[in-house]
Amino acid sequence: MHHLTIRELGPIRELDMDVSDFTVLTGPQASGKTTIAKAIYLFRSVKEDVLELLGMEQSQSDFNVLLRQMFLRKFQGLFGDTHSEKMRIRYMYDDDNQIEIQSKCVKKSIVQPVWLTAFNAHVHWPTVVSHQTFFIPAGRTVSTQLASSLAFILAKLSDEQKSQLDYATRTYLEKILEHQYSFRHGWAGLDDLAEDKATLDAAKQLGARILGGEYQYLKWQGEYIILPDGKEIQIHLASSGQQEAVWVLNFLYRALAKDEKTFFIIEEPESHLFPEAQNDMMQFVSLIKNAGHQMLITTHSPYVLASVNNLLYAHQVGQKKPEETRKIIGEKLWLNPKTFAGLHVCNGKPENAMDAETQLFRNELIDGVSAKINGEFDALLELNYTGVD
Repeated sequence: MHHLTIRELGPIRELDMDVSDFTVLTGPQASGKTTIAKAIYLFRSVKEDVLELLGMEQSQSDFNVLLRQMFLRKFQGLFGDTHSEKMRIRYMYDDDNQIEIQSKCVKKSIVQPVWLTAFNAHVHWPTVVSHQTFFIPAGRTVSTQLASSLAFILAKLSDEQKSQLDYATRTYLEKILEHQYSFRHGWAGLDDLAEDKATLDAAKQLGARILGGEYQYLKWQGEYIILPDGKEIQIHLASSGQQEAVWVLNFLYRALAKDEKTFFIIEEPESHLFPEAQNDMMQFVSLIKNAGHQMLITTHSPYVLASVNNLLYAHQVGQKKPEETRKIIGEKLWLNPKTFAGLHVCNGKPENAMDAETQLFRNELIDGVSAKINGEFDALLELNYTGVD
């Protein structure tokens, strides 16, 4: 299991965590969830950089220099230029392979990350990092609205202007452009690539519920959601919830259909969705995870935590009463607590969000806000009727 250690990176003061097959990060805004997600993305995506360099003829020393340069450029693209002098990050792939960086003060008030690792070019990467890694950022509405113009916009940007875009966001936009055409026949156009038709059908049903229709890309015309009555809605005219969800669903469905094992890092998959659709989204994510993919999500939503609890509990109950449990929640959606982790990120030191006994998210993380709101309402109600006969 991979392991991440962070000291003094952005809002994160101290972190030691195993990277599980499915991880949920929750907590207040600006608490460091994205910092953790980007750090994992940075280290896992080194695999693609290594494989690119292995295609070139070069010495071991040249390999290390080029890989270090690529890594530090990506670090800057994800985290910027301002860092604590105490920053230190280590990512353990296994007992024999790790990457570690720390900050170094190069001149007054200027601190830069320094690579501490001489990496072996002959590491067997399919073993060390079995899945490709893909980051789906928050704020997807704007990119969806501009999807038909993305190629033109990116082509017009200078290299310096492109460097101002967050690295993860820029890569996400480029992936949309790369894969749009594969959806020219909608999701059904990918079905022939897959062997597990039952899982594909379940994913299509959940996806249609979330979107309220089916996605299709029409060349020269753009992206559409096809409603059940056949009406076509251009994606830039769709609801904000549909715009936020559509490429989360597309990328996950494509990986499922093509059996491209992927570690997905998804920021706020529930964004702009009604609570019922949030539940459907988490079932969709769990379905893809159980087909052999890996997930890390960030969330602010108690509905997401409650949905995940149901799927974790279904696995536990299903070990005792499988037939009855399947009638409530399909087995393909169950989440195994042994391969799941939940962290509550607050005050710079993430803590375990799971109850040790139940192996579910702690109740206060789900009901805490409701209790506060209800308490305020009860106080107002009492005040309103005080002194009334």
